[in-house]
Amino acid sequence: MIEIYDIECINGFFSYCGLNKDTQKISQFVIHKSRDDRDELISHLQSLNGQIGFNNISYDGQLIHFILENYLDWLDFNGGEIADIIYRKSQFVINQSSNGGFPEIPEWKLKIKQLDLFLIWHFNNLAKSTSLKWVEFMIDFPNLQSMPIKHYDKVDKSQIDEILA
Repeated sequence: MIEIYDIECINGFFSYCGLNKDTQKISQFVIHKSRDDRDELISHLQSLNGQIGFNNISYDGQLIHFILENYLDWLDFNGGEIADIIYRKSQFVINQSSNGGFPEIPEWKLKIKQLDLFLIWHFNNLAKSTSLKWVEFMIDFPNLQSMPIKHYDKVDKSQIDEILA
């Protein structure tokens, strides 16, 4: 199964949303102190043959790989603790990329094959560099929204539905 996907990683919160490109079935998983879908997420990720995303080789795929590599070490942790671990890793990946570093895990070593639209469309070229939000705007995407919560703010249970919307 190949899935189009995106993740959100905010302080104390991780979500994975995917769309099966063949069946159009949507999958959503959350890791948070109030909701811990990690077992279902791991099972789902292990069923995938590939993923399609935007900047996923440098970011999303790095976190997915990290989760798949480490989830057995987290068996005694609650959802909030795991979300904090993933958030710290997310900040490491972002800082490494912002400072000109290459992804920690090369594309060919990622546990799930990735198709990265950011790279295919050459948006990593300084002359063409753009964000997913700008691409959505340029194609008149019908549901253009910004994240309602800053990444460093702690997410509480009442905000989860707003983030997933």
